[in-house]
Amino acid sequence: MQGAEVEKFKVGWVGHIFYSSFSSKRNGVLILIHMNISFVLLKQTKDTESRIVHVEAIVEGMPVVLCNIYVPNMGDSLFFMRLIRS
Repeated sequence: MQGAEVEKFKVGWVGHIFYSSFSSKRNGVLILIHMNISFVLLKQTKDTESRIVHVEAIVEGMPVVLCNIYVPNMGDSLFFMRLIRS
């Protein structure tokens, strides 16, 4: 997922987009936040393989953590071990 592809998700209701994208089409994750939601970004983290986007925020006055993880579907058993360690 690259910049032009992310732009496709900027539809009428979207207020914030957080993404992690890779140079190929195989990886990439998004978090979309509705424009009518009270949202204050505190921290955003991405991994180097574009499989994870992690957002810490205040949503409607409450602290929340949002995380979107793209898990490989080819049986990468080490993926979960690396995820737990990070």
